[in-house]
Amino acid sequence: LDSRMAEEAAFRLRQWIQESKKFMVHGKRRTMYPRDLDDALSAQNVEPLYGFQPDETLPFRQTSGGGRELHFYEESEVDVADLLKDSLPKIPPDVMFRAHWLAIEGVQPAIPENPPPGKKAAFIEGNAHKRF
Repeated sequence: LDSRMAEEAAFRLRQWIQESKKFMVHGKRRTMYPRDLDDALSAQNVEPLYGFQPDETLPFRQTSGGGRELHFYEESEVDVADLLKDSLPKIPPDVMFRAHWLAIEGVQPAIPENPPPGKKAAFIEGNAHKRF
């Protein structure tokens, strides 16, 4: 039973990679991106994976030792004491929505949210030559 499951998993994985390679080749790229894998799943009517999708490949470095290869992402070290000394960013205000009537029965009310009629006429005259 275990060997049959392993064979089936290997077959499905090979099929997925081959289909992903088609998307990579048709995209004229030499590097396979996660979106190629998602597109291959979509082509096979399988729900695509949602997650990390960079525009470029990640700058992994490689080292080897003891007969193994290790790929890692080099990150700079951060001192926690420096982070604690920095001031905290401002808290963003809460989301607010406010509605007002732009026009009531064809008449624009004179409220602060609407532009005054003089500014509107000057804007129309100044942009009369432009096509929108």
